[in-house]
Amino acid sequence: MSEAMAKFPEDTHPLKHDLNLNVLAIARQKCQHVYLVGGYVRDAFLRKMHNSAKVNAKDLDYAVSGGTAFDLAKAVAAK
Repeated sequence: MSEAMAKFPEDTHPLKHDLNLNVLAIARQKCQHVYLVGGYVRDAFLRKMHNSAKVNAKDLDYAVSGGTAFDLAKAVAAK
C-alpha cells in the first residue's frame, strides 16, 4: 500500500467500498491504471484534519490511463 493510502482515514478508506474494489479489479484485467481523484479524496483528508462530517462515498471520480474511461465504465456497468 502506498504511503498516501496508509494515511487515509480508516472509516473512509477507498478500499472499504465494493465499487472501488470492482473498478480496480476490472482495470487490472484490462491492464489499465485507475486513480481515485476529486472531491472524495479531498473531503476525506480534510475530514481527517478537521474531524468534520462523514465523507460522501457516492460521488467518486476516477482518472484512467492505459485505455479509455468510457471502456472501463462500460465494463464496470456490465458486471
